Formats: sequence, C-alpha cells, structure tokens
Amino acid sequence: MRNAASVNVDPREEHIVSVVVHLNNELAGSACRAIAQLERVEMVVQQACKCVLLLNERSAREVMAKIETVQDITGVLNVAMIAHHTELPAALDEALDD
Repeated sequence: MRNAASVNVDPREEHIVSVVVHLNNELAGSACRAIAQLERVEMVVQQACKCVLLLNERSAREVMAKIETVQDITGVLNVAMIAHHTELPAALDEALDD
C-alpha cells in the first residue's frame, strides 16, 4: 500500500481536491473567515454548519498539509475528502469541446 510520503512527486502536477468541512455552529463564522484567508482554497458552498472547499495543490503531501491546516482551525469539527483529481497544468488550459 502506498501513502503520500512514498509517492513520487511530479512537480508539474496539479491536485484538485474537494472537501466537506463540518463546523461548530457557534464558531462557524470565525472558522469560515479563517478558511477564506488560506491560499489555494476556494469556498464553493457555505451553509450554517458546513462548507465545501476546493483545494488546488502541487502534491499529495501539500493536499494533506492543507487539510490538516483546515482541521486545526478553531470551530472546525471535521474535514472529509470528497474527490481528488490529478492533472498536468497544460491539460487544465485546454479548451473543452462542446
């Protein structure tokens, strides 16, 4: 079995990850403000006690480090990864066919 520490890193890769963050109701506002300050993080949905984030990192290690950073924010109860996609940056710039 492989883990993030044993995977060879391609410096050209982009890791696109979505996560659901469950928040303490009383601390949700301050937690969301703290999350909004993080680099390479986009809050795509926000509800009372949860939000969905899109993370864009260059390696699996950076993804896990960002998830740990979010988990350490006061008011965050849980962070659950929904999807993880890896792509070369050139492919991300390609036009999509209709």
